[in-house]
Amino acid sequence: GTKTLTFGTEITGTTAEEQAASIQDALSKDANIAQQFEVKVDGTKVTLTNKEEGSTKTYVDEITVNDAKFDLGTKDGTTSKPGAVGATGMTAAGWETLFGSGTTGAGTDVHVGDVVRFHFKGANDEDLYTEITVTDKMKGNSIEETTANIVAELNKASFIDSDTTVADESLFAVKDFFTVAANKKKDGTTAHGAIQVTAANSATGKFALGDVEIKRAGAATFTTVNGSGKTSTAGTSAGTDPKNIYATTGATGNFTAGDKFNVSGTLSDGRSFNIALEAGKDFQPGSSLSDSLDNIIAKLTSSDTKVTLTGGEVVTADKIFSGSTAGEIKVEKNTGNTGLKFTSQKDGLLAKGFAGGVTNVYVEASPAAAVKSTTTK
Repeated sequence: GTKTLTFGTEITGTTAEEQAASIQDALSKDANIAQQFEVKVDGTKVTLTNKEEGSTKTYVDEITVNDAKFDLGTKDGTTSKPGAVGATGMTAAGWETLFGSGTTGAGTDVHVGDVVRFHFKGANDEDLYTEITVTDKMKGNSIEETTANIVAELNKASFIDSDTTVADESLFAVKDFFTVAANKKKDGTTAHGAIQVTAANSATGKFALGDVEIKRAGAATFTTVNGSGKTSTAGTSAGTDPKNIYATTGATGNFTAGDKFNVSGTLSDGRSFNIALEAGKDFQPGSSLSDSLDNIIAKLTSSDTKVTLTGGEVVTADKIFSGSTAGEIKVEKNTGNTGLKFTSQKDGLLAKGFAGGVTNVYVEASPAAAVKSTTTK
């Protein structure tokens, strides 16, 4: 007769030793086998010894392995979307009464040592800000000259990184998204102390202006410049399929120990990542494919999983992936539990300053299962 043992049912464990022990246990529980054979395990070796001597007695003739391979399926071309650029860009923007003095301009005066913080809204309405410290060289003989000097520095500045996001905002320059002109109102007419802002590089999305704050020399905190004359008409996201989606479908079989699940992608700051999770080591294969996918999702959204980004920074995976609205990418099973769906949390194409998302998902199969057996009569 033939005795069949199935991985995940009778054969369990993530190491060869554990699996050998489960084989010994399953064979010992089979009454027909246990009546005739003594079944022992030693490390990765399982030995069946006939309880009666003689070449005519029952013996094990052959042991074979039918290796069950996991098939990830394919990219779901219907569900997957590239994301879309914004429908409109920011218009009519500026701080029209930002700087002034007792005799010129309608805004606030600035002094050497003051720190001016400019807030902008990014493509997804996120807060982007940078700071300009007023120096002796920047403080001109008129408010018009001082404004021109501050704007010159603003056009060379980068944004300051926020510790509340995984993206590094310092990788964005102000000029990537905004063109700033001194002593002009939003319509381009001359006004001392005013700053005009237009969308750079035809950027579309929810770009807009925020407040301007100032910290006086020697002060500990910033205060908002209430009379800045802030004005802007924010752009909009694309009306149809604004988010990037990468989905897989049609997976068959299940993960086994040694299979490696890989997911690659980019953050909204342009840095890329690849995460490799090994079944039996980084996550446990479940009793079904659906359970295994749940275990992968749990690992991708865990603060225990470390991810190295291009450039060398190490972050936790939960800063990138989430099962809800946190992170940059939402991960979930598809409706048939035969694949994963990765949805960008931000609108737009996968591009620096816009959205982060997944670009590839693949599985490296473990070596084929094999056994070495000998029969002694």
